[in-house]
Amino acid sequence: MASAGNEIKQSLLWFWYWFKENGLVKTLVLEEGITSIGDYAFFGQGGIESSVGVQVASIGTKAFDADAKLTVVCASAAAEYAADNGLSATVLHQYVNGKCSRCGGQLESPFTDVPANAFYFDPVQWAVENGITTGMDAAHFAPITECNRAQVVTFLWRAAGSPEPTTTENPFEDVPTNAFYYKAVLWAVENQITNGLSDTEFGPSALCNRAQVVTFLWRAQSSPESNADISFTDVEDGKYYTTAVAWAVENGITNGISATEFGVGTICNRAHVVTFLYRAFVN
Repeated sequence: MASAGNEIKQSLLWFWYWFKENGLVKTLVLEEGITSIGDYAFFGQGGIESSVGVQVASIGTKAFDADAKLTVVCASAAAEYAADNGLSATVLHQYVNGKCSRCGGQLESPFTDVPANAFYFDPVQWAVENGITTGMDAAHFAPITECNRAQVVTFLWRAAGSPEPTTTENPFEDVPTNAFYYKAVLWAVENQITNGLSDTEFGPSALCNRAQVVTFLWRAQSSPESNADISFTDVEDGKYYTTAVAWAVENGITNGISATEFGVGTICNRAHVVTFLYRAFVN
């Protein structure tokens, strides 16, 4: 006599075949431990969306229709299958210091100045892949190049999804309409992330320090309260950046440059800015 568990499995299997035969299966997530997909397994299901894990080592002939969409968790056999059959496929990895924690694969950086053991390795890859910034050229990211206000608000704006500003009124004489940072500046000002250096000047080329960058990030997150107990000698109570610094430390965005100093006036470079953004938006 079949156990209750087997009866449930048989019932589920029956429902699966019924849905399959009637063309109603649209999304499929394969369980852990499945290592192969047989011939014609999901053929005839149309644009099925399937998540295929790294443990899948083989996929049979015509396992999916030509308009199927595969989400490949790490570089499994599904990636090669998708490429050979012209399918739409998104490959997902979980990189930590350039190494995937799922499959162990090593991410190769296109930049000679971004070593795999750098604290900014993953943030740089994320920033480039998501269109937040590019390298200075095909081979160099320039991690130690200092960032100005135009660059920081633009990186932040892109990380937030490049939202359209609701206003076209531009009070700043130093922000031309054809500048790459034009919409980013309007968005940042209308969302009270930053103001201009004066009523008519935004100061796009002025360099950004650590206090300013964490404050921009904090304001972009709707200025949350923080209960962190900070004791940096260069962070005074009641400053515009005081709560922002506490929030940044509490949420692992950044620590101080030493045990006693946050480094409020230290200028941020490209490596720092993309790392802060990565930790705020991804981690």
